[in-house]
Amino acid sequence: MKENKESFELELIDADEDFNERRIYDSLSGLFNRDGFFQTVRKKIQDTPKQECVMICFNVRNFKMINNLFGIKKGDEILKNIGDILKKRDKFGDVSARFHSDNFSIFMTKQSWLDNPLEDTVTEIENLVNTSNYHLDLVVGVYMVKRGNHSIFDMNDKARLAMKIKRSSGNSQFHFYSDNMMNKVRHQEEVIAEFDDALKNDEFILFLQPQFDGDGNFVGTEALARWDRKHTGEILPPSRFIEILEETKRIHRLDQQIWEIAAKQIKKWENTKFKDVSISVNISPEDFECINTQAFFKDLIERYQIDPKKLHLELTETAIIYSPVKFENFVNEMREAGFILELDDFGSGYSSLNVLKNLNVDTIKLDMVFVRGLNNDERAQVIMGSVIEMIKKLGMDIIVEGVETRGQLDTIKKMGDVHYQGYYFSKPLPVSLFEEKYGDKL
Repeated sequence: MKENKESFELELIDADEDFNERRIYDSLSGLFNRDGFFQTVRKKIQDTPKQECVMICFNVRNFKMINNLFGIKKGDEILKNIGDILKKRDKFGDVSARFHSDNFSIFMTKQSWLDNPLEDTVTEIENLVNTSNYHLDLVVGVYMVKRGNHSIFDMNDKARLAMKIKRSSGNSQFHFYSDNMMNKVRHQEEVIAEFDDALKNDEFILFLQPQFDGDGNFVGTEALARWDRKHTGEILPPSRFIEILEETKRIHRLDQQIWEIAAKQIKKWENTKFKDVSISVNISPEDFECINTQAFFKDLIERYQIDPKKLHLELTETAIIYSPVKFENFVNEMREAGFILELDDFGSGYSSLNVLKNLNVDTIKLDMVFVRGLNNDERAQVIMGSVIEMIKKLGMDIIVEGVETRGQLDTIKKMGDVHYQGYYFSKPLPVSLFEEKYGDKL
């Protein structure tokens, strides 16, 4: 009877330990979960209160694409592999955790940060996936903790804030927290708080960027959104609100308003010298998720009784990767309805010859990355010339974006018959200035 009692007590202890492990560990990656991470970090700080330390948060840029391209099982496998790579840092005394989805945190001493570069770990993780369709790319936020009493939650929040806010340094993976980031946070909160009223009060206005042929003849326009904040004349550029609306899943509401403004403008021009001018409008990946884009555009054409060929629809490569089936259905249905379809930003990220082979659009817009440094780089000229030649042979038109100098224009003109868009010709203009500037050229 005594043996049975002791056996039962041991089972209870084992079950309790198993429960505690499940309570503080993430079952998929094997790392600490949020609770386990904060408990362990708190103890390390208590044991060495004067030690300088570093808090890091990171996630995978566009992790959703992994699930779309390779399946959820592959996505889980990658998360587990990330956990295995982070465990290698245990020997340095670092503490790693997976909070949820593709969000990870690492706590380390300042000495570990200096002696055991995190760049090596990041590179190893990014090499888990590197195909022609997708490259695994981490975004890393870093908070260098100053001496003194600090809330662990505050430390983690600051590292996460650094991860979320893009710095002016550009494409760097590592984003370091600074106090002025709070100004950006406040701006984000203002944009979100004002957005609904701004839509209702028609504060978002249409700017048009003209497009030209090689001889400088005007051939079309692209619609760009600007925010006339509270109609005070304070015009906010897209960099001040577009990304915020994308991150907070509001961009589809702005897109619909800009599409409608563009359709109204085409109708206004119907019996004027601008009657043949086309306007290209941008479609975000989120639009496919949140609204029935086909129905919306068909309704616009019906309500305003305009020629669909004058409202060009611009899609990005990201939209293809997010929703390949929806993209294909959209392109086929819209072309059948008479719209002109354009692929925007070709060359900016996920471009491949496969994309060109499978596309059924009318126009390819070459991203400005093709143009930068073109004059002094023979290899860049060979690549761009070859891309232009391929696209032409596939029967598609080409618009080259980001042309800013006469030298760039002259170099590209030698490569074939294409159209151009960029500051060399014109910056984006409000509709009234556009009409004033180009009315005599039509």
